[in-house]
Amino acid sequence: MVDGEPAVVERDAAIKALRADYDKSYFVTGDMTMWLYEPDCEFADPFVSFNGRDRFKQNVSNLGSFMEEVSLKILDWQESEGMVTAKWRFSCVLGLPWRPILAASGATDHYFNESTGKIYKHVEKWDISPADGVRQLLKPNPKLKKR
Repeated sequence: MVDGEPAVVERDAAIKALRADYDKSYFVTGDMTMWLYEPDCEFADPFVSFNGRDRFKQNVSNLGSFMEEVSLKILDWQESEGMVTAKWRFSCVLGLPWRPILAASGATDHYFNESTGKIYKHVEKWDISPADGVRQLLKPNPKLKKR
């Protein structure tokens, strides 16, 4: 154990922690089980790919501070040898003056290191293109009152 972080994580504990992170909408709040990820874990989505769990936590914490009315529904949860795939549907309102609605369905593949039991790769796939995601950001919320 280094700095209170387990060197090796048992599979059941890893799955339980990952599920609890989803229950807390970790990718919006940044409230995630840090020891579940390798320090140099690869994080990828249709917009960007980078390494480092600290950077991921900072990114999601910053982004999450702009999100309101967050909804995350797990549609399917598949566990296989060395991997967990969570299929989800997500929506939120961004705290910008035009209050755009961001919504997508997709899946996240979590790849586990055989020797440590920690996640070494976190890959998101969305059912919308990055261009459609940007269009959602630019579109005013239809619930805004017209003046």
